[in-house]
This record gives sequence, C-alpha cells and structure tokens, in this order.
Amino acid sequence: MIFVSTTYYNKGSSNLKEVLLELSKLDIDGIEIGSTHKYDSKNNYKKFIKKIKSKKIFIHNFFPPIRNSDFLINISSSSKKIREDSVNIIINNIDFCKEVGALLYTIHPGFLSEGVPQSNFKKKDYNFNFSKKKLLHKNDGFDFMINSLKKITKYASLKKIKLAIETEGSMRKKEFLLMQTPDEYKKIFNEIPNNLYINLNIAHTYFASLCYKFSIKNFIKLINTRIEAVELSCNNGLDDQHMPLSINSKNLTFLKLIKNKTIILEFRNSSLDQIKNSIELVRRTYGN
Repeated sequence: MIFVSTTYYNKGSSNLKEVLLELSKLDIDGIEIGSTHKYDSKNNYKKFIKKIKSKKIFIHNFFPPIRNSDFLINISSSSKKIREDSVNIIINNIDFCKEVGALLYTIHPGFLSEGVPQSNFKKKDYNFNFSKKKLLHKNDGFDFMINSLKKITKYASLKKIKLAIETEGSMRKKEFLLMQTPDEYKKIFNEIPNNLYINLNIAHTYFASLCYKFSIKNFIKLINTRIEAVELSCNNGLDDQHMPLSINSKNLTFLKLIKNKTIILEFRNSSLDQIKNSIELVRRTYGN
C-alpha cells in the first residue's frame, strides 16, 4: 500500500481540510496525517477526516496539535513534567485515533535534550532545534523512554490502536537522538516484547548506518517482523530535507530489501505533480 503524508503541502503549518481534499483525489491507498497543521478544534478535525472515506488513515506524532506550538513531545525528557505532559498528549491522540478510525499511530522515541520545532526552513532542513545544555546520557534517556513507552503501549493495546516508534538518525544531530542503532532495538524488544511496532524512516536509518557503521540490510532483517510502515523521502545525503523522490534516489533502492509493507511518502513543500511522479517510482520499484 502507498500512503502520502499531509506534510507535503508547504514549508510551514497548513490547513488540514485543504490538504485532505487534494490528497483524496490521488490514486493512493491512504493518508498519513502529520504534525504540520494549524491548530483547530478536535471536532473540526474529525469532520474533515471522516469525509475522506475512500482512504485509510494513519496519524503521526503531534496530531491533533495543541495550542502551544513550541512544545516538543519528548517521552525521554530529563524533566518529569515534560515526560508526563508528552505521555498525556500521546494518550489523548490515541483516543483521537480510535475516534476517527486510524489504523496506526506513529511517534518519535524521544530525545536526549529539550528542543522546539523548527520554523526557519531557509536551508530546507526539517530537523528539530536542540540545545546542548543538559544533554542526557543515552542510558538515562533510554530508561525514561522505556518507562514512558510501557504506559503508552499498554493504553494503545487497550484501545486496540497499533503504535509504532519512528527510527531515528542524523548526520548533524546524532548526539540528541535515541533509537539509531541495532543494539537499541534489540534492547527495546526485550523490554517491550509486545504491542510496539516500527515506522522505518529510511532517510533516518541511512544516516544512522553511516554514523554508526552498520548494515541496513541486516538492520531490516532484525526489525522486519515489527515494521508496520516505511517512510520514504529524498535528501542531499546530509540533511533531513524530505524531498520528493528521483529516479536516482539512494533511499529508493532500499525498498528492494523490504517486502509487503505500507510505504509512506513523507515530503515537505512539494507539488502534486512531484508526488504523482514519486508514487510512480515507488510502484515501479516496489510493485505497489
């Protein structure tokens, strides 16, 4: 199956209703509703989403948004309040997923420093902005993440919503991230053996494989039974740019290592023609 993320619409925040109307006309299986939309009431969001009856729905991370656009969900935070607030937002979003019939809810695994969503996209790099102050030790951040995820997965299981964490990786900000290496996934599968799935972000994982010197092929074998979705975009090899695919895209070639998974095209500031071209490239490569 092929999904397209609503993040494609422009650089900054967008009106969800307009984006859904455009995507509903595409020849795709579903829509991932991303974290880039203007604040609105949950009732309005429900109305917009329920009108799109021909497409399956995934929800990603910070949707529905809260009024404070500077708050970054961080289930690994050194601050107990930020962790608790993050878990509560996620639990509320799981309720929303249930109400709109979403098949999957995906979240970030947490960060080793506090940050804010980026608003200046002149360099077309969509990484979060982090501070090097109070940088957590990775083991401490991992423990905080596990404690948060145990609460979240228990609630998601109760609500019968599939929950997935997104794979991480960055050439420039790796010191702020968790869940980049195979060893971290072995550890998390031991800690949380059930009800936790993986959203394989190929761009992130490719960056991580370069930084930490591991085989993507072997990594995919390790997590394969947990993969529920695969996020795909293109970049310059250094920055997480979320560009549409090209025929020479390195990230596109990794689809040959993956079978029978939902592909999510997660772009930013892209046209419908670019999305259509990317859909065709995926179908030629993956057979979806």
